[in-house]
Amino acid sequence: MSASIHLVFLGFNESQRFLNLSSNETSQDSLPDIELIEIDKILRLLQLCIKPVVGAFGLFVNTLTLIILCKMGLKKASNILILNLTLADCLILMNSVNFVHLLARFGHDTISFNFYGWELSGDLAGFVVILDRLSNSLHYWGSYVSTGIPVLITLERFIATFFPLKFKQIVTPKRVFILNVAIWLIWLPWILSWSLLYTFVSSKLPNGQLITKRKRATFFIKDIYLYSLIDVYVLNFLSSIIPVCLVCLGCLCIGIRVKLFRRERKLLATSSTRSSMRTTRTLVSVSLIFSAINGCYFIVGLLFSDLNTTLFITMVDEIMRLMLNICSTSNFFVYVILNSKFRRIFMTMITLRT
Repeated sequence: MSASIHLVFLGFNESQRFLNLSSNETSQDSLPDIELIEIDKILRLLQLCIKPVVGAFGLFVNTLTLIILCKMGLKKASNILILNLTLADCLILMNSVNFVHLLARFGHDTISFNFYGWELSGDLAGFVVILDRLSNSLHYWGSYVSTGIPVLITLERFIATFFPLKFKQIVTPKRVFILNVAIWLIWLPWILSWSLLYTFVSSKLPNGQLITKRKRATFFIKDIYLYSLIDVYVLNFLSSIIPVCLVCLGCLCIGIRVKLFRRERKLLATSSTRSSMRTTRTLVSVSLIFSAINGCYFIVGLLFSDLNTTLFITMVDEIMRLMLNICSTSNFFVYVILNSKFRRIFMTMITLRT
C-alpha cells in the first residue's frame, strides 16, 4: 500500500506507516516473490469480490433499517441513536462498493500495486480523483462518528437502568439529537484537514503505462510529521480504545444492575419496565458487538504496526476491515431478533401487508 490513508480503527497501521515512510514514498517487501503473489491473490479476492458483496448487502439492510426507523418514529431517544449509527454505518460500507477504489485495484499486480493509482489521465483522471477524495472523506467521517455513538447508546442505557424515574427528564429526544449532531460536527474539521494532506500526480510505471496516483501534499501543512504523531497517539486513541473501554465498562455496570433488579423481581412490575428491558438488551448488544470487533482491530493494529512487509500488513488490514464491515451490517439482525416492534414492521414490509 502506498503512504498512509488515515482512518479511525481502520487507520492505526496506516497512520503508523505514514510515520515510518516519511522519507520514502513506497517501501519494499522482504517476502519472496512467490509469497507476494499469493498474498496479492488473497488481496484481490478480498478487495474485488468479498468486500463489495458484503458492502452491497450491508447497504441494503441498513437502508431497510432507516425505513423501519422512520415508520417507528423518532420521538424516542433510542431511535435517534440507532438512526445516526445506521447513517454512519452506511458511509463506512459505501467505500466497499466504491467503483473508484475497485478501478484503482483492478488489473494491478504485485509490482504496480504499491502505486495504488488509476491507469487514466486528463479530465477523466481529474474526475476520478475528485470522487476518490469525496469518498474517502465521507468514509472516514462515518468511521469516526460510529465510534462515538455507541458511547452515547451506553450512556443512555446507563441512565435508564440506574435512574429510571428521572430518565425521561434527563434523556430527551432534543438533547440526544443535539449530542448526535455535535459528534458529526466535532470530527468534520479533522476530516477536512486530512483531505488536504494528499494530492495526485501522474507518472509512468516501469512498463511505460501512464498512471495517476496519490501523493503526500506537504505544502498544506509544514510539519506533517508532527501532524501524524498527533493523529496516531492522540486522536486515534480518543476514537478507538477509549470508547471501547467506556462501552465495556458501561455495559458491565448495566449488566450487574439488571441482575440485581431481576433478583428483586422489579423488572416484571409494569409493561413499561419490560419495554425498557427489551430496549436495553437491543442497545447493549449493539454496543458489545462494536466493542468486541473494534477492540480486536485495535489490538491487531498494535501487533502488526512494526512489520516491514507492507503487502502482508495490507492483507491483515483488509481482513479486519471486512470484519468491521460485517459489524456495520450486523446491527440490522440484532434489531430484528431483539426488538419486537422493529421485527413486526419488517415482517409487514416483506409480506406486503398494510
